[in-house]
Parts: sequence; C-alpha cells; structure tokens
Amino acid sequence: MEQSQAVIDESTDHRVRVARQRRERMHRRLLEAVLVCFAETPFGGSPTVEVVIAKADVSKATYYKYFASIDEAVQQLGQTMADDMVEIAKSMFTPTNTAPFRMTAAMQIF
Repeated sequence: MEQSQAVIDESTDHRVRVARQRRERMHRRLLEAVLVCFAETPFGGSPTVEVVIAKADVSKATYYKYFASIDEAVQQLGQTMADDMVEIAKSMFTPTNTAPFRMTAAMQIF
C-alpha cells in the first residue's frame, strides 16, 4: 500500500467527517447540559458530574471522554462564551459602520 493511500483525506472520506461532526455535537451537548445545570444549581454552586450526565442523558464514560472534571467543562464553557461575545462585538464594529453607529453601540455595551 502506498503512503498516499494510507493517509485518509478528511475532505473526501465521509466516515471521518461524520465522526468529527458527531464528536462536535456531543461536545456541544455536554456543554449545554453544564450550562443548564449551573443555572439550576442554587446559591451559585457547581453541579456534579452525575447531574450533568443525567441532564445530557449520556454515560459517565462519555462525559470523561470529553472532560476530566466539572471544572474543566466549566472553563471550556466560559471560554466558548467569551469567544462568542468577542465575535459578536467584532461584527458590530466593522469598518463599514458609521462613526455614530459605533459610538452608540459602544455606549450600549458599556
């Protein structure tokens, strides 16, 4: 077998692409469950892994395949949310927007 045949090209092999999409969906599903569980946990406490896996309807092994602890999941969730906020802010301040629009948007954000 040649070297070029041994390397699977992700763009042409649907199995690799579908597996990647499934992993991404599961990762998002777990992060969404963490967010919901945090909102439901009273007094600002952290939810347990058991609560999160019950909400996501996955096994404990699946959870630990993606995250080492609840703190790691919370950290990734926070990073994802911060990245989303930055992207939204960037889109508001494009060079095509007028100066008054940018000033008004900045005051609203502040």
